[in-house]
Amino acid sequence: MQSKASEALAKNVLVEYEYHDIYMINISCTDFAIVLGNAPDNAIDAASANESAEKRTVQLIIKVKEEQIIVIVKNLTAKASTYA
Repeated sequence: MQSKASEALAKNVLVEYEYHDIYMINISCTDFAIVLGNAPDNAIDAASANESAEKRTVQLIIKVKEEQIIVIVKNLTAKASTYA
């Protein structure tokens, strides 16, 4: 994830991380990297393409609930009305 944060910074995008109980994740590092490979890239690209935004931000939340890995990627740069 450090490389994604560096990539985002080069594109003037802030990445906020939030991790909950990730020590409980029962998945190989390789598989977990594959799961996280594409979604953050897409959100960072979309945020950096928004030239009108003063603050470009992507939020990544990872948590474990009842033996499930929950990954949430949010592009906070987009207007809230876009998701109505």
